[in-house]
Amino acid sequence: MAGIVFFFRLVRCKFRMLVEIMKYKLWVTVFVLISFLASCKHETSSIVETKEIQRCDIPKTWDAMSPVILENPKLLNSSVGSKYSSIEISPNGHGVIVWSEMVGNEISILSSSLNLVGDIQVPDWGQSTIVDASNVGNATKSALSMNKCGDAMLTWYENDRSWYRLYSRDSGWSNARVINNDPSCDSLSINNDMSGFCIYTKLVDKKYRIFSKKFMAESGWEDATRIDSNSEFNAYNAKIKIDKTGNSIAVWDQFDTDESIGGSQRNIWTNIYIPEIGWGSSNVIERQNKGHAINPKLEMDENGNAYVVWVQYDGPTYLPGTTRTSIYFNTYSSTNGWSTERNISGDTGLNANNVSISVNDGGEGVVVWNEADWQLTSPPSVISKRFSGEEGVSSQSVSIGSEWNSAKEGFFPGDTVPDVSINNDGVISVVWSAPSWTEQIFLSKFTQSSGWVDAVSIKSTIIDSYNPSIKIDGMGRSLVVWNQKTIGSSDTNVWGYTDR
Repeated sequence: MAGIVFFFRLVRCKFRMLVEIMKYKLWVTVFVLISFLASCKHETSSIVETKEIQRCDIPKTWDAMSPVILENPKLLNSSVGSKYSSIEISPNGHGVIVWSEMVGNEISILSSSLNLVGDIQVPDWGQSTIVDASNVGNATKSALSMNKCGDAMLTWYENDRSWYRLYSRDSGWSNARVINNDPSCDSLSINNDMSGFCIYTKLVDKKYRIFSKKFMAESGWEDATRIDSNSEFNAYNAKIKIDKTGNSIAVWDQFDTDESIGGSQRNIWTNIYIPEIGWGSSNVIERQNKGHAINPKLEMDENGNAYVVWVQYDGPTYLPGTTRTSIYFNTYSSTNGWSTERNISGDTGLNANNVSISVNDGGEGVVVWNEADWQLTSPPSVISKRFSGEEGVSSQSVSIGSEWNSAKEGFFPGDTVPDVSINNDGVISVVWSAPSWTEQIFLSKFTQSSGWVDAVSIKSTIIDSYNPSIKIDGMGRSLVVWNQKTIGSSDTNVWGYTDR
């Protein structure tokens, strides 16, 4: 009997121990599960952050504005030695400006934001801040792209690595992150889903090749792909654009033979990315065989159509006075492919160069360029040509008006450096520097109702200014930045200007 009692007591004890063990394992399981979920949230914070940037209300199409009274320029940086500024602005007035600047003994990348949202009367320029990785070493070769929501991406090169940051119109810049050890982007483009492409030139086996990297909001950067697959000669000046569905087009110029051999020429090449397929084979879209075709500029509309312009040399050398240059234009249709390149600057007897292009969502665009006399007998001028799809409009002079005519009497014969931007209402803003003792900055605007208005100077000092860039928002408001020397010094500052 005593043995039976002992047996049942033993069983009850074991059962209690088993219950306690099961309770312990249950708590351990719960704890591990909670820890796992917390770690997942931590590990995917960058993805969540990126998805926050994805959310975007596409702004309405604003009514076109007439040109308004100009405001005084604003100094954006706090020290000297600033240059290489870039700007982007969304249709609803979110803007970002970045530039390089000496901070201590190192080159840093700084940024300032601009708020023109709504019918704001006084532009809200944000405080400038350092946006590179702040490591020891120079931060160089920045590239900036903004989508129509006002969110952006910045890339640069620092400490033998390429880096990037994301910008949210609501919360500002994310942390700096490493991409890889390759060179940084020559050109960068993102869409409203925060998908994008970076394109760059890389030295491989003593030849410069074109590579592309794709960025996805959910997964980050993919491995690089070489896209100049059909040529073994040096390639330069790569540009890239992406549309709303993820299709992408890249262009660049590339030698047709070894450039050390006499008679070699550069041609314009392209490659196309389709999400379901990837990159195709590279192809030539320019075969003039008159001389070098260089420095292509690329734009893309919302339907996946592309527009390319470049400078075409009419002879085998670069020598001023012996080689005339023209502006050539080609288009890509998502249904019909590439058209045939054509000369849009015409046979004027003058050199056309320093070309810029801008295209809106509907495929309406504008090309501007400098037209100058290499024989040094006349001042330079800025010429524009508007187009819709493949159909062009006759060329018109942008450099017009009494202020321009008066100022150009003191100009040197030489080059202007224009930049252009168009919005979805067809309002166009053009800015350029003019060769003179003071390198003035001029601005002109075009509306469908008024045409081109007289060009006016937007710089209020006599100090040299150069490298102007311009973007226009959905309400027709221009954002301009440029570099300007300081009084009594060769150092430069970054200046910004809006016309609303």
